[in-house]
Amino acid sequence: MNGLSFPLTFKDGKLVAPSLEESIESSVKVILAYSKGERDFIPDFYTGIYGILSQPADSISANQVQILIARALMKFETRITLKAVNTSYQGSDMLVSIIATINKTQKEITIKI
Repeated sequence: MNGLSFPLTFKDGKLVAPSLEESIESSVKVILAYSKGERDFIPDFYTGIYGILSQPADSISANQVQILIARALMKFETRITLKAVNTSYQGSDMLVSIIATINKTQKEITIKI
């Protein structure tokens, strides 16, 4: 089992666990969702990207986001080997694409945020 997803999913009365890829994608989104101080027992469980997202949409902000996401994923999502964190802008919205290899299967995945 790779963990649980929420909301819980049932099929034929049995709990359905997410695939490894789904579990990793969910985990990445959780890691990115936390701000500093939200996890009492793991105080460094955050990326710090939310302060940057309120800054001007420029290459400096994009580079900072890439570095912070890479640092957090390398520390907290050890089931993957990070290959790249790419950023782009659509108007004033920053788009993030994370490219990684699942260590167990060697499958390359792309997670878009």
